[in-house]
Amino acid sequence: MSDNYLNQVSEDEISIKDIIDFLLESWKAILATGLIGLLGAAGFIAITPSQYEATAQIQMAQIAPNNNNNNNNNSNPLGVNVEDPNLLMARLKLPSSYTEDEIKACGLQDAKFPAESLANIAKLSPVKGVTSIVELKIRLESKDQAVSCAQSLFENIRESQNNIVKPYIEEAKALLTKYQ
Repeated sequence: MSDNYLNQVSEDEISIKDIIDFLLESWKAILATGLIGLLGAAGFIAITPSQYEATAQIQMAQIAPNNNNNNNNNSNPLGVNVEDPNLLMARLKLPSSYTEDEIKACGLQDAKFPAESLANIAKLSPVKGVTSIVELKIRLESKDQAVSCAQSLFENIRESQNNIVKPYIEEAKALLTKYQ
């Protein structure tokens, strides 16, 4: 019984000779499959346009904490964000947030719906572990356009946050002149 068992086990095993025989018998099919895959990959690369991605990490503008105030409940030593990063991300998903200058900088002036196209291209996401920084990613077919688009959107964010903080600065200046 043990001889039958050993013969049965040896018949179920695959040896190196079996593998070499298989490769010699089916080399044409292996080569044809490889060439088809190579041609498919080359065709995909030829048809797909190049994509360039510009990435920027943007820190929210902040109002410095009042160090003279002992009742400071702010846990962030750098200050309070002028605009919540989640609100910024939601605002930039709206097509009405973008100006003609930004649309032109991104090369979308000829698009059917340029503001909507820009809202779809601009991807903002929070940076893990940091509550005051968002990451902006722009993907376009031209390297220069991707960079100029990201710079234009950064300027949009900077200007809007300056407009948000402007009343606070004016109020602080007025209080300062009053105290002087």
